[in-house]
Amino acid sequence: DLYTLVASKKYCSNAHAGYKVNVGNYQTQACFEYVLKEESCGKYFDIGVVDGACDCVPADQKECTQADADYYHVYVIQKGGPEALTEVDAENNHEQAPEE
Repeated sequence: DLYTLVASKKYCSNAHAGYKVNVGNYQTQACFEYVLKEESCGKYFDIGVVDGACDCVPADQKECTQADADYYHVYVIQKGGPEALTEVDAENNHEQAPEE
């Protein structure tokens, strides 16, 4: 997995509501894939497991400002998305992790 749970029963109050998408309830992987494709998104995202709302913190904000919310979970993306992997590979600093 390329994302890690940061907090349960929390959401990011500084997440950009304009990029909220409904990925379906309990679809954390689908939310993660959406956030990776959305260039304006940073490394933090939250998902409402019951209502399916997926939202991200904008890339220009470095942290998730956590606030209480039942049925929401905050995640952080570990690898920084496909474009970050490409940059690292181009510099030959790290080997790319094998696909699972």
